Amino acid sequence: MTATAVAASKVELGDFQTPPELARELVAWVKASGVNPDVVIEPTCGVGAFLVASGDAFPHARLHGYELQADHVRAAVAATQQFDARCDITQADFFAGEWSQSLGLDRHALIIGNPPWVTNAVVGSLGGTNVPVKSNFQGMSGWEARTGAANFDISEWMLVETLCACRGSRNVVAMICKRSVARKMIGHVEKADLDIASIDIVAIDAKAHFGASVDACFAVFTFGRGAVQIREFADVAATATSTMGRRSGLLVRDLAAFEASEDLLGGSSCRWRSGLKHDAAKVLEVHLEGDRLVNGLGHVVEIEDEHLFPLMKGTAVSRGNGWDGNRFVVVPNRSVGQDTSLHEIASPKLWAYLARHAPEMAARKSSIYRKQPPFTIFGVGDYAFRPVRVAISSLHKRLDFQLVEPSDGKPVQFDDTVYYASFESMDEATRFWERVQDNRYRSLLDSLIFWDDKRPIKAKLLNSIGW
Repeated sequence: MTATAVAASKVELGDFQTPPELARELVAWVKASGVNPDVVIEPTCGVGAFLVASGDAFPHARLHGYELQADHVRAAVAATQQFDARCDITQADFFAGEWSQSLGLDRHALIIGNPPWVTNAVVGSLGGTNVPVKSNFQGMSGWEARTGAANFDISEWMLVETLCACRGSRNVVAMICKRSVARKMIGHVEKADLDIASIDIVAIDAKAHFGASVDACFAVFTFGRGAVQIREFADVAATATSTMGRRSGLLVRDLAAFEASEDLLGGSSCRWRSGLKHDAAKVLEVHLEGDRLVNGLGHVVEIEDEHLFPLMKGTAVSRGNGWDGNRFVVVPNRSVGQDTSLHEIASPKLWAYLARHAPEMAARKSSIYRKQPPFTIFGVGDYAFRPVRVAISSLHKRLDFQLVEPSDGKPVQFDDTVYYASFESMDEATRFWERVQDNRYRSLLDSLIFWDDKRPIKAKLLNSIGW
């Protein structure tokens, strides 16, 4: 196998082996928390680091490891030979396993490990098959699934499967995963009505241990009755800060701040929307070079003015400098489903431009464009053409709301990294903008935001507040 093929296989399988010293630290942390299992199970055991650490920490426990790759199985068998009498390692595919049978409920088990660090979309892009059978296990709406929200980490599916298989047990599930995955699991636990007494999230320095720039953690789910307790730890040596919890269907980062302003929750009088989604920036985003409009391919653009709008991207919104006067976006449709073929007569320049770039537009991969009129974009409707808006970048890690005025009578459009509320008048928009600056509203919103997320500010949170 070539070096390139080996690298692709490693990515497809999310194969980041746990260093032995880290495995020992994490198993010691679990043991110190009072866990003393009869059996330790590692569903994706790799070369056996967690099995070795568990064998040393729990001398009376049976050890069971499962692993897909034959060479890893051989390495794990060799690593655990000192526990041979109480250890068995099986070559098995997690995705084909009936884990409700493997995780017997008549024993106290510790299910521990480091599931693959890869998303289903990445595996698919590599032509890989190491993915679960397709199912809407997240309970996504059709729109969410088609616009990318249903892209998930393989470890998320594995954790859901494992936790559900442990329903009614006295087990402890302890897995390395992205911190975003651990937080999603809190919602899964609530939806599935699992009897979990505590969730502990221990931060891990993934760069130091794995050479990966990932916000990782060790997530420990302890089954039992009672209201779930959620704690976060800065590392294995830190004292817990019990600030997280589920309230009103939302995951709260700072319970004290949330409870002080919880009365401000409620449906927003103005709905926050995302900016335009078009997936063809080189065709639809244009800029001025002298007195000419040029697209991302370097081609001069000539279209009717009514289809051209000022454009601000997320970075420009976060800086608060207003529209730069240079960047524009082509908007072929004013609503989703609008018959764009009418442009052939009504707007011949636009139609000729889009027809010339039909291959690029047809190459857009998202399924949302299927069965839509040609050249359709999303994020349009009456709301997108109101003149004034209050906007915020979803990617930048601060609560900077901008009041954005129209330019030459045209509403400024945004890309889909921006959320905004739109208004018919400057007075109405100004009053709303002043409200979002209020400290109590900001404190409530801040209590709901996990700032280390890739996209910390979400429309769901903005729309959960009664501005």
